[in-house]
Amino acid sequence: MTSAHLSQVKDIYNHYIKHTHINFETNPYNDDYMLEWFEQFDHSGRYHAYVAVENEQVFGFALSQKFRPKPAYSTSIEVTFYLTEAAAGKGLGKKLGHHLLGNLKHQDINRAYAAIALPNAASVGLHKSLGFIEAALLSQVGRKFDKFYDVAYLEYQFS
Repeated sequence: MTSAHLSQVKDIYNHYIKHTHINFETNPYNDDYMLEWFEQFDHSGRYHAYVAVENEQVFGFALSQKFRPKPAYSTSIEVTFYLTEAAAGKGLGKKLGHHLLGNLKHQDINRAYAAIALPNAASVGLHKSLGFIEAALLSQVGRKFDKFYDVAYLEYQFS
């Protein structure tokens, strides 16, 4: 991912923010937020961001971010995958996932976590196909659109 992709990445995120419970954010992202957000990725350490692009159109992205801010969590990351509606169900998420995890396997990372708002069978299936296992269930932890949602944490073991 480069800064040139941020507008399209923002549009993908904002679709999920505005229309689904998948992302628990309630306010759409703006350009200033996206520029600041992008600064966390370095591609030489634990925090990577990749896009799937064809003819300059972004169809999805995969990224790794800090799991929690406390230093003892530094060898754990959180991963995120998003696809456009047009790209869903065509194997692109799995390709992005293999690419991301493959590029992270030589980093000093012990575990990757995915927080998935339920229900979301497609995301749970994607993560399990990549080798993630169920680690925790937080019941009714998020509220969006006047409804409470559970969140499943799935875990990937690097070492």
